Amino acid sequence: SDIFSALGSPSIEIKDINNIWIYLISLKEKNVFEEDDIIFQSIFRFEFDNNKILISKNFLTEENFAKINFSDNKTRVISNNYGIAEQIYETFTRGQ
Repeated sequence: SDIFSALGSPSIEIKDINNIWIYLISLKEKNVFEEDDIIFQSIFRFEFDNNKILISKNFLTEENFAKINFSDNKTRVISNNYGIAEQIYETFTRGQ
């Protein structure tokens, strides 16, 4: 509860093996004509046992991990099915 009070909800919560909370922290400076500058990046990882007692913690900074590139490409699905769900989806995504 102390970690939750200090950091809020985790970015990722894994409950398969014990209980793992991961906090992803990234501060960027937006640039208009260039790639954004990353000012600070870190990952906090907390692992709890079944009694919600902290059993391990890790702190990683940009020196410990590689930069991840994300694609802006979109996948389009073409279907002959044109039901109500597809009509609603098309209404909200039209023009994107």
